[in-house]
Amino acid sequence: MKTIAQKQADFVSMLRRKICRQHTESLFLYYASPVIRKVKPAVLITVKSECREMWKNRKKAMCKASGLHLAELRSKNDSSLFLIYDRNELDKAIRNKWSLNIFKRYGYRTSGNIDEFIERLSNRFSSSDFPHEVGLFLGYPPGDVKAYIENEGKNSACCRYWKVYGNVEKAQETWARIDEAQSLAIDILQNFPPIHIAANLLKAV
Repeated sequence: MKTIAQKQADFVSMLRRKICRQHTESLFLYYASPVIRKVKPAVLITVKSECREMWKNRKKAMCKASGLHLAELRSKNDSSLFLIYDRNELDKAIRNKWSLNIFKRYGYRTSGNIDEFIERLSNRFSSSDFPHEVGLFLGYPPGDVKAYIENEGKNSACCRYWKVYGNVEKAQETWARIDEAQSLAIDILQNFPPIHIAANLLKAV
């Protein structure tokens, strides 16, 4: 019997093998499922260069169906990095005082709006392979992000979706909810229903 991780990997691999509207929309909803289900404020996805135009062409439809937003953070010759986010949930995630203290270190204008934060993050990606504060956008606990930076990624208590330095039990509960959202997305998307129907099912179940 397949583990959750195997089920997820097989599904994503299948979607990535084809470039068409249905596969692009399904890949978007699969990655976005924890955001749609309010488990995370945002997620990242890397899109190969040959798929880039399809993502841009389908952006309006995907965002309308899901109620989410899509921002391109970085573009290289071989790929683009996109942020899929819930605007309200992301605003909550970055506004707490612990997150803002970290953002100050990296030149963010802490009184800025969401668009300014995302623009600064995009600029940071242009000068760094992986700016550590991106974890705050993805809903990682600020304490874990701070400890990761201070420990240079070492000495964590456990690791899966991120490295945990604080509340392991709470992190594991969040990881279980992420798995649940993605497993639900796989079940819904198996037969490639129209994107608005699939998105509504993800929101409602």
